[in-house]
Amino acid sequence: MCDTIFAPITNIGPSAITVFRFSGKESGKILKLLIKEKKLPLERKLVLKNIYVPYKKQILDKSLICWMPNPNSYTGEDSFELHSHGGIATSQAFFSVLSKIKGLRVAEAGEFSKRALINGKIDLIKAEAINEIIISETEKQRNLSIKQLNRGLSIPINLWKEQIVNTLAKIEAIIDFSDEDGVPEQLNIKRDLENIFNQIKKVLKEGKKYDLIKHGTKITFTGPPNSGKSSLFNCIIKKEKSIVTKIPGTTRDVIENKFNLKGYPVIFFDTAGIRNTKSAIEKEGIKKALTAIEKADIVLKIIDITRTKKESKNQRKENEWQIYNKIDKIKVNKPNKSTEKENSFYVSAKTGKGVSDLLKKIHDHILKNTKVIEKANFFYTNARQKNDLKKALSNISLAIEAKDEEIIAEYLRATIYNLERILGKVDVEDVLGNIFSNFCIGK
Repeated sequence: MCDTIFAPITNIGPSAITVFRFSGKESGKILKLLIKEKKLPLERKLVLKNIYVPYKKQILDKSLICWMPNPNSYTGEDSFELHSHGGIATSQAFFSVLSKIKGLRVAEAGEFSKRALINGKIDLIKAEAINEIIISETEKQRNLSIKQLNRGLSIPINLWKEQIVNTLAKIEAIIDFSDEDGVPEQLNIKRDLENIFNQIKKVLKEGKKYDLIKHGTKITFTGPPNSGKSSLFNCIIKKEKSIVTKIPGTTRDVIENKFNLKGYPVIFFDTAGIRNTKSAIEKEGIKKALTAIEKADIVLKIIDITRTKKESKNQRKENEWQIYNKIDKIKVNKPNKSTEKENSFYVSAKTGKGVSDLLKKIHDHILKNTKVIEKANFFYTNARQKNDLKKALSNISLAIEAKDEEIIAEYLRATIYNLERILGKVDVEDVLGNIFSNFCIGK
């Protein structure tokens, strides 16, 4: 943390501008060295300056500079940004010059955000939200990450912590001054703790839906060999990713493809056809297929309508949809809605007929299952937050059940510890390295 760091915060390559970010106690000194001036520029204003090679009269570039002294910067340290001309040669020239300045080094992945956390500019929830915004692949992911950054989980956690601290103070007053007048013999705190318990439980429940938006809805294609699974898979993703032949058992492994369905991430899995076989390789493929089916949010059972009769209602699992494929080969009468089973679809992987109706139904299903999280104000976004919320919930529950004030106090202290870990205020050195290593350089 003593070093002054720098990194490009835009991609290096042919472009109009490349932006470098600097942070650390020597930032002001380094900036003066680069612009060869005794005074620093006006703070928080973009100014155009010649940039020089230190200790030489050679001009490196003509760039915009923004000086941001502490504490009013992203990291909370003295900081500035340098907007140079873009291009590989210019960027390489800057790297060459900057790397030779004493006390200045290239930032590690996520080091700017890590310093912002350590200096109290953001908490760990907000730091993680920043990274989620950067890596978002769909609009829904981005929207939820923005919500977490601006008015996210930090708000209720700080409120719960404050309420528990107040309750703990009352309990400790009873413990310490129980022999003095004016201290109540009993303290009615159960209702307040139950209220916090229910709020944490709600956040945990709604966070489960976030996984559908963050990681995507998992949809697995299954069915007997040659039913058209791979053909339909290729038709939907609009790529020839799965091998299609007339030979049964062509698909031996799970083929995966991410798909953006109107702003929602979907992961399609094409799998081996399920049948009895003597082939050891095909058996392994079927084993993987069964695992993919087990983990799927939706299972699309592909049925060759020219060879297979409709299955009875008892044979279908709750998340299984029946897809009658190859309707281009026979005449299909319009199903009677009063007798047709829900989530049964008629498609042609060859012509594409019926595929748009299937995708619309998948989209409607995702909307139904994610509307709670889109309306929710507070939710967890990763396993770290989830685990400490579950521990806090457990400790609150034990505090509610306990009778002895000292036991209650211990459970409440444990709850505060769990909440502060989520915010990154205590005992997080073991996870900081892992968290910030997933950030990009310059953030």
